[in-house]
Amino acid sequence: MTIACNLINQSVQYDRESFSGTATYAVYDDAGALVTCSQIMGDSTVSGVLTGGALTSFGAYLAGTGTGSSAYAKLRYAGYSLSADGSGAKWTLTVNFDSAQSSYSPSAAAKDTIPEDTPGFTAIEMDIGAAIVPTYRVDNYTLPTGSDINAPTEADIGGKPVDQGGEPIDAFVSTMRFTVRNVQSGRPSSTAMSNILSMVNTRNSAAFSINGFSAATGKLLLTGVQVSRVKANVYELTYGFAYDDDFHLRQMPKVDANGKPQLAVLSSGSLTITDATVASVDAAATGGIAPRYAYHVMWKQPFPGVSNFTTLSIQGLS
Repeated sequence: MTIACNLINQSVQYDRESFSGTATYAVYDDAGALVTCSQIMGDSTVSGVLTGGALTSFGAYLAGTGTGSSAYAKLRYAGYSLSADGSGAKWTLTVNFDSAQSSYSPSAAAKDTIPEDTPGFTAIEMDIGAAIVPTYRVDNYTLPTGSDINAPTEADIGGKPVDQGGEPIDAFVSTMRFTVRNVQSGRPSSTAMSNILSMVNTRNSAAFSINGFSAATGKLLLTGVQVSRVKANVYELTYGFAYDDDFHLRQMPKVDANGKPQLAVLSSGSLTITDATVASVDAAATGGIAPRYAYHVMWKQPFPGVSNFTTLSIQGLS
Protein backbone atom coordinates (compact mmCIF):
# COMPACT_ATOMS: atom_id res chain seq x y z
CA MET A 1 0.00 0.00 0.00
CA THR A 2 1.33 3.44 -0.94
CA ILE A 3 -0.50 6.42 0.45
CA ALA A 4 -0.41 9.59 -1.62
CA CYS A 5 -0.72 13.06 -0.07
CA ASN A 6 -1.35 15.72 -2.70
CA LEU A 7 -1.75 19.40 -1.99
CA ILE A 8 -5.07 20.64 -3.36
CA ASN A 9 -5.07 24.27 -2.25
CA GLN A 10 -3.85 26.76 0.30
CA SER A 11 -5.59 29.80 1.70
CA VAL A 12 -4.53 32.64 3.94
CA GLN A 13 -6.48 35.20 5.95
CA TYR A 14 -5.34 38.41 7.64
CA ASP A 15 -7.32 39.79 10.56
CA ARG A 16 -6.34 41.93 13.56
CA GLU A 17 -2.74 42.16 12.41
CA SER A 18 -2.24 38.38 12.38
CA PHE A 19 -2.16 35.76 9.65
CA SER A 20 -4.04 32.48 9.68
CA GLY A 21 -4.21 29.90 6.94
CA THR A 22 -5.01 26.39 5.82
CA ALA A 23 -3.39 23.87 3.51
CA THR A 24 -5.73 21.17 2.16
CA TYR A 25 -4.48 17.77 0.95
CA ALA A 26 -6.10 14.78 -0.77
CA VAL A 27 -4.99 11.55 0.90
CA TYR A 28 -5.60 8.12 -0.69
CA ASP A 29 -4.06 4.76 -1.55
CA ASP A 30 -2.57 4.82 -5.03
CA ALA A 31 -4.34 1.51 -5.84
CA GLY A 32 -7.74 2.89 -4.82
CA ALA A 33 -8.06 0.68 -1.73
CA LEU A 34 -9.85 1.79 1.41
CA VAL A 35 -7.61 3.64 3.87
CA THR A 36 -8.10 3.95 7.62
CA CYS A 37 -7.29 6.96 9.77
CA SER A 38 -4.63 5.03 11.70
CA GLN A 39 -2.91 4.01 8.45
CA ILE A 40 -2.78 7.62 7.32
CA MET A 41 -1.44 8.87 10.65
CA GLY A 42 1.23 6.18 10.73
CA ASP A 43 2.37 6.66 7.12
CA SER A 44 5.80 8.26 6.68
CA THR A 45 4.61 10.29 3.68
CA VAL A 46 1.89 12.02 5.71
CA SER A 47 3.48 12.18 9.17
CA GLY A 48 5.48 15.34 8.35
CA VAL A 49 2.31 17.14 7.34
CA LEU A 50 0.50 15.99 10.48
CA THR A 51 3.30 17.32 12.74
CA GLY A 52 3.71 20.67 11.04
CA GLY A 53 6.25 19.72 8.43
CA ALA A 54 4.30 21.72 5.85
CA LEU A 55 5.11 24.98 7.67
CA THR A 56 8.01 25.80 5.35
CA SER A 57 6.00 25.45 2.18
CA PHE A 58 3.13 27.40 3.69
CA GLY A 59 5.49 30.19 4.74
CA ALA A 60 6.88 30.31 1.22
CA TYR A 61 3.34 30.64 -0.08
CA LEU A 62 2.75 33.66 2.18
CA ALA A 63 6.07 35.26 1.36
CA GLY A 64 5.55 34.72 -2.34
CA THR A 65 9.21 33.79 -2.76
CA GLY A 66 9.26 30.02 -2.62
CA THR A 67 12.29 30.20 -0.36
CA GLY A 68 10.73 29.10 2.90
CA SER A 69 9.16 30.78 5.90
CA SER A 70 12.07 32.97 7.09
CA ALA A 71 10.14 36.13 6.18
CA TYR A 72 7.30 34.98 8.45
CA ALA A 73 9.16 33.18 11.17
CA LYS A 74 6.33 33.77 13.65
CA LEU A 75 3.98 31.39 11.84
CA ARG A 76 3.13 28.31 13.84
CA TYR A 77 1.48 24.97 13.20
CA ALA A 78 -1.99 24.92 14.74
CA GLY A 79 -3.24 21.34 14.23
CA TYR A 80 -5.20 19.53 11.55
CA SER A 81 -8.50 17.86 10.74
CA LEU A 82 -8.94 14.59 8.80
CA SER A 83 -12.22 13.52 7.23
CA ALA A 84 -13.11 10.65 4.86
CA ASP A 85 -15.59 10.46 2.00
CA GLY A 86 -18.40 7.96 2.32
CA SER A 87 -16.38 4.97 1.11
CA GLY A 88 -13.11 5.75 2.92
CA ALA A 89 -11.19 5.51 -0.34
CA LYS A 90 -10.22 9.19 -0.20
CA TRP A 91 -9.59 11.49 2.74
CA THR A 92 -9.35 15.26 3.07
CA LEU A 93 -6.56 16.53 5.33
CA THR A 94 -6.74 20.19 6.40
CA VAL A 95 -3.68 21.61 8.16
CA ASN A 96 -4.07 24.89 10.07
CA PHE A 97 -1.53 27.65 10.67
CA ASP A 98 -1.61 30.95 12.50
CA SER A 99 0.82 33.65 13.65
CA ALA A 100 1.49 33.94 17.34
CA GLN A 101 2.52 37.58 16.99
CA SER A 102 2.43 40.37 14.47
CA SER A 103 3.96 39.47 11.13
CA TYR A 104 5.62 42.86 10.65
CA SER A 105 9.32 43.34 10.00
CA PRO A 106 11.37 43.61 13.22
CA SER A 107 13.44 46.56 12.00
CA ALA A 108 13.06 49.77 13.99
CA ALA A 109 12.35 51.84 10.89
CA ALA A 110 9.54 49.52 9.84
CA LYS A 111 8.06 49.39 13.34
CA ASP A 112 7.74 53.18 13.42
CA THR A 113 5.47 53.15 10.36
CA ILE A 114 3.01 50.61 11.74
CA PRO A 115 -0.38 51.92 12.94
CA GLU A 116 -0.16 52.86 16.61
CA ASP A 117 -2.72 50.32 17.80
CA THR A 118 -0.97 47.45 16.03
CA PRO A 119 1.35 44.86 17.64
CA GLY A 120 4.91 45.55 16.59
CA PHE A 121 4.53 49.34 16.66
CA THR A 122 7.42 51.19 18.33
CA ALA A 123 7.92 54.93 18.88
CA ILE A 124 10.76 56.81 20.53
CA GLU A 125 10.08 60.34 21.77
CA MET A 126 12.62 62.68 23.37
CA ASP A 127 12.47 65.81 25.50
CA ILE A 128 15.74 67.72 25.87
CA GLY A 129 15.58 70.42 28.49
CA ALA A 130 16.64 71.37 31.98
CA ALA A 131 15.73 70.42 35.52
CA ILE A 132 15.96 72.74 38.52
CA VAL A 133 18.12 71.30 41.31
CA PRO A 134 19.49 72.75 44.59
CA THR A 135 23.08 73.77 43.88
CA TYR A 136 26.03 74.71 46.09
CA ARG A 137 28.91 74.49 43.61
CA VAL A 138 29.35 75.12 39.89
CA ASP A 139 32.27 75.00 37.42
CA ASN A 140 34.98 72.32 37.62
CA TYR A 141 33.57 70.30 40.48
CA THR A 142 34.77 66.70 40.72
CA LEU A 143 32.43 63.78 39.98
CA PRO A 144 33.00 60.40 41.63
CA THR A 145 34.04 57.40 39.57
CA GLY A 146 33.47 53.64 39.64
CA SER A 147 31.54 52.26 42.59
CA ASP A 148 31.73 55.66 44.32
CA ILE A 149 29.04 56.85 41.90
CA ASN A 150 26.56 54.53 43.63
CA ALA A 151 27.81 55.29 47.14
CA PRO A 152 29.82 58.55 47.08
CA THR A 153 32.41 59.30 49.71
CA GLU A 154 32.19 62.46 51.83
CA ALA A 155 35.05 64.12 49.94
CA ASP A 156 34.53 67.76 49.03
CA ILE A 157 33.46 68.12 45.40
CA GLY A 158 35.40 71.31 44.69
CA GLY A 159 34.12 73.88 42.22
CA LYS A 160 32.97 77.47 42.68
CA PRO A 161 30.63 78.15 45.65
CA VAL A 162 27.32 79.81 44.79
CA ASP A 163 25.20 79.14 47.89
CA GLN A 164 24.19 81.89 50.28
CA GLY A 165 25.19 81.21 53.87
CA GLY A 166 24.75 77.46 53.42
CA GLU A 167 21.45 77.78 51.56
CA PRO A 168 21.55 76.42 47.99
CA ILE A 169 20.43 78.29 44.93
CA ASP A 170 18.21 76.78 42.25
CA ALA A 171 20.21 76.02 39.13
CA PHE A 172 19.44 74.30 35.86
CA VAL A 173 20.90 70.92 34.98
CA SER A 174 20.66 69.73 31.37
CA THR A 175 18.60 66.56 31.03
CA MET A 176 17.18 64.30 28.36
CA ARG A 177 13.96 62.39 28.81
CA PHE A 178 13.09 59.43 26.62
CA THR A 179 9.71 57.80 26.12
CA VAL A 180 9.71 54.45 24.35
CA ARG A 181 6.37 52.94 23.35
CA ASN A 182 5.98 49.26 22.44
CA VAL A 183 2.68 47.71 21.32
CA GLN A 184 2.38 43.97 21.75
CA SER A 185 -0.10 41.13 21.51
CA GLY A 186 -1.44 40.01 24.89
CA ARG A 187 -0.92 41.28 28.40
CA PRO A 188 2.61 41.44 29.79
CA SER A 189 3.33 38.39 31.92
CA SER A 190 3.60 38.60 35.70
CA THR A 191 7.29 37.73 35.34
CA ALA A 192 7.83 40.67 32.98
CA MET A 193 5.99 43.03 35.32
CA SER A 194 8.02 41.88 38.33
CA ASN A 195 11.20 42.43 36.34
CA ILE A 196 10.07 45.96 35.44
CA LEU A 197 9.11 46.73 39.04
CA SER A 198 12.57 45.72 40.26
CA MET A 199 14.22 48.16 37.83
CA VAL A 200 12.14 51.30 38.34
CA ASN A 201 14.22 54.10 39.93
CA THR A 202 17.48 52.32 39.09
CA ARG A 203 20.24 53.41 36.70
CA ASN A 204 21.81 51.51 33.83
CA SER A 205 24.53 49.05 34.88
CA ALA A 206 26.14 49.22 31.43
CA ALA A 207 26.11 51.57 28.45
CA PHE A 208 22.60 51.64 26.97
CA SER A 209 21.57 53.12 23.61
CA ILE A 210 18.25 54.70 22.64
CA ASN A 211 17.76 55.96 19.11
CA GLY A 212 21.52 56.07 18.55
CA PHE A 213 22.25 58.01 21.76
CA SER A 214 24.51 55.96 24.04
CA ALA A 215 24.11 56.65 27.76
CA ALA A 216 27.25 55.80 29.71
CA THR A 217 26.97 53.50 32.70
CA GLY A 218 24.94 55.05 35.51
CA LYS A 219 23.62 58.08 33.63
CA LEU A 220 20.22 56.73 32.55
CA LEU A 221 17.39 56.30 35.06
CA LEU A 222 14.27 54.19 34.48
CA THR A 223 11.55 56.48 35.83
CA GLY A 224 8.56 54.18 35.25
CA VAL A 225 6.57 51.99 32.89
CA GLN A 226 2.92 52.41 32.00
CA VAL A 227 0.85 49.51 30.64
CA SER A 228 -2.41 50.29 28.88
CA ARG A 229 -4.91 48.28 26.84
CA VAL A 230 -5.15 49.47 23.24
CA LYS A 231 -7.82 47.08 22.01
CA ALA A 232 -8.77 43.42 22.33
CA ASN A 233 -5.67 41.49 23.43
CA VAL A 234 -3.36 44.36 22.41
CA TYR A 235 -1.37 46.32 25.03
CA GLU A 236 0.99 49.26 24.94
CA LEU A 237 4.01 49.50 27.24
CA THR A 238 5.40 53.01 27.69
CA TYR A 239 8.90 53.16 29.18
CA GLY A 240 10.18 56.43 30.70
CA PHE A 241 13.89 57.22 31.04
CA ALA A 242 15.78 60.28 32.30
CA TYR A 243 19.39 61.04 31.39
CA ASP A 244 21.65 63.13 33.64
CA ASP A 245 25.30 63.79 32.78
CA ASP A 246 26.10 63.99 36.52
CA PHE A 247 24.84 60.43 37.17
CA HIS A 248 21.75 61.88 38.96
CA LEU A 249 23.98 62.85 41.90
CA ARG A 250 22.93 65.76 44.09
CA GLN A 251 25.01 68.20 46.13
CA MET A 252 24.65 68.30 49.91
CA PRO A 253 26.63 70.25 52.53
CA LYS A 254 28.28 68.42 55.38
CA VAL A 255 26.52 69.42 58.61
CA ASP A 256 27.31 69.35 62.33
CA ALA A 257 25.34 67.69 65.13
CA ASN A 258 22.84 70.54 65.00
CA GLY A 259 22.22 70.03 61.32
CA LYS A 260 24.04 73.23 60.33
CA PRO A 261 26.77 73.43 57.69
CA GLN A 262 30.11 74.94 58.64
CA LEU A 263 30.50 78.28 56.85
CA ALA A 264 33.58 79.70 55.18
CA VAL A 265 34.72 82.75 53.26
CA LEU A 266 36.53 82.99 49.96
CA SER A 267 40.17 84.04 50.15
CA SER A 268 42.25 84.12 46.95
CA GLY A 269 39.71 81.89 45.27
CA SER A 270 39.68 79.22 48.01
CA LEU A 271 37.32 78.60 50.89
CA THR A 272 38.78 79.02 54.34
CA ILE A 273 37.60 78.80 57.95
CA THR A 274 40.87 79.95 59.54
CA ASP A 275 39.94 82.61 62.07
CA ALA A 276 42.67 85.09 61.15
CA THR A 277 41.95 84.82 57.44
CA VAL A 278 38.19 85.14 57.99
CA ALA A 279 38.76 88.29 60.06
CA SER A 280 40.99 89.75 57.35
CA VAL A 281 38.49 89.02 54.59
CA ASP A 282 35.67 90.51 56.67
CA ALA A 283 37.70 93.65 57.33
CA ALA A 284 38.21 94.17 53.60
CA ALA A 285 34.57 93.51 52.72
CA THR A 286 31.91 96.17 52.27
CA GLY A 287 30.09 96.54 55.56
CA GLY A 288 32.70 94.43 57.33
CA ILE A 289 31.07 91.09 56.61
CA ALA A 290 32.12 88.91 53.68
CA PRO A 291 29.73 86.41 52.05
CA ARG A 292 29.61 82.99 53.70
CA TYR A 293 29.46 79.67 51.87
CA ALA A 294 29.12 76.03 52.85
CA TYR A 295 32.68 74.94 53.61
CA HIS A 296 32.31 71.27 52.74
CA VAL A 297 29.95 70.02 50.00
CA MET A 298 29.67 66.36 49.04
CA TRP A 299 27.73 64.22 46.60
CA LYS A 300 24.72 62.12 47.52
CA GLN A 301 23.19 59.47 45.26
CA PRO A 302 19.37 59.28 45.55
CA PHE A 303 19.27 56.35 43.09
CA PRO A 304 22.01 53.94 44.23
CA GLY A 305 20.60 50.86 42.49
CA VAL A 306 21.66 49.75 39.01
CA SER A 307 20.02 47.31 36.60
CA ASN A 308 20.66 45.62 33.28
CA PHE A 309 18.10 47.37 31.08
CA THR A 310 18.62 44.92 28.21
CA THR A 311 16.52 42.39 30.16
CA LEU A 312 13.50 44.66 29.67
CA SER A 313 13.46 43.35 26.05
CA ILE A 314 12.37 46.72 24.67
CA GLN A 315 11.83 46.62 20.91
CA GLY A 316 13.06 49.11 18.30
CA LEU A 317 15.63 51.00 20.38
CA SER A 318 18.12 51.49 17.55
